[in-house]
Formats: sequence, structure tokens, C-alpha cells
Amino acid sequence: MALSLDLQDFILRARVLKLYRLALRTARRAPDHSRAELTQTIRQEMENNRNCRDKQRIRFLISEGLGKLKGLDEMLDMQALHHHFHRIVAAINPLRISESLRSQCVLTRVSLYLASSLKI
Repeated sequence: MALSLDLQDFILRARVLKLYRLALRTARRAPDHSRAELTQTIRQEMENNRNCRDKQRIRFLISEGLGKLKGLDEMLDMQALHHHFHRIVAAINPLRISESLRSQCVLTRVSLYLASSLKI
């Protein structure tokens, strides 16, 4: 039996599916050791609220999910930046240059990386 949806239901359903796809895409950026657990948590959260029919609650859950996703996205960005920073330091270290010059070089490279990532 097909479930008939009015326009509001249809729009809410589309927003939920969009959030779910975005969350799974974001989870792919997580480190290998935590990716499967994060994906499972996302699926479980969606499954826990699968039968919710209260439109107000659905809107709240979408908003809450977007907030959590934004925090996760920022954390993954910082993690990637941290990893990139350590790769730069590792590349510079063998050069045996002075500490202050090395710091300047690292900061310049990180700034250039951020500028290119943020398309400044």
C-alpha cells in the first residue's frame, strides 16, 4: 500500500533524505578507523526516527542533524589541516634550518594551503 503524502510531507521527506545523503558523504571523509562506526551511527539515528510523523519534531530533528553535521564537518576540516601541517613539518625538518625560519616557512605554507582551500 502506497503512502500518500501532501506537499509538506513531501518537502520534509526530501529534506530528511538530503540530510542523510550529506551525512553519509561527510562520513566518507572520516579517518579509516572511525568511518564504519560513524556511518553506522548515522544510519541508526535515521532508523530510530523513521516512524516519526510529527512535522514539528521532524523539523527539529533536521535542524539538530544539520548542526551536528556542521560540527563534524568542521572537525574533519581541522583534522585534515592538522595532518597537512605535520606533513609540511616532516618535509622541512630534514633541512636542518633554524627554528625561527622553519616556523616562518611552515606558517607561510599553511597560509597558502588555507588560501587555496578556501579559494581566497
